[in-house]
Amino acid sequence: MSKSICWRKVLAWMGCLLLIAGAILSNDTTATAAEQPIQVQLDLQTITFEIDPLLEDGVTLVQLRPLFEATGIELTWNGESRTITGKKNNETLLLTIDSNKALVNGNEVMLEKAARIVDGNTLVPLRFVGEATGAVVAWHGDIRTIEIISEAFLKELGITKEQALVLLDNQDGTSQQTPPADAPQSPPQTTIDKGQEAKK
Repeated sequence: MSKSICWRKVLAWMGCLLLIAGAILSNDTTATAAEQPIQVQLDLQTITFEIDPLLEDGVTLVQLRPLFEATGIELTWNGESRTITGKKNNETLLLTIDSNKALVNGNEVMLEKAARIVDGNTLVPLRFVGEATGAVVAWHGDIRTIEIISEAFLKELGITKEQALVLLDNQDGTSQQTPPADAPQSPPQTTIDKGQEAKK
């Protein structure tokens, strides 16, 4: 793949981001920024959660299963040990509920907040998504959107993680790795607890 073709893909990707941002802003003109739920895009696709991402003490918590399964990671729940195992090819992760430590490919990773169960769903810090999957994670405060770019999508675009972060920062000047500590907090939605650990 030539460099010109790669950069055409990158420009097309950036154009899609701007269209998404415009659509979000136009659809929410009657709501203030604080009222808008945090949205999550994975490779330009909106991820649907049973529980909206929420901010707690400056840490963004997201529902584990929809994000990880969207990246191709198979998750297994062990009710006795209260652990979640993830596998994709030769990569593995091990997460324990109420622990701020996890294992990614055998290496210990510290979580900003312990994984927890809310209404039968497991929530983890957003930063852990990037650490566990190798994805690029960016926060667009003006449209309250978390953008995640997977390693596979980066390869398709022909750019590195560093280049992606530079492009995201240049898009609107407000991109950050995670929402700031003083960002408006979104309360979690109330969902029916089905008692099924498989949702985690």
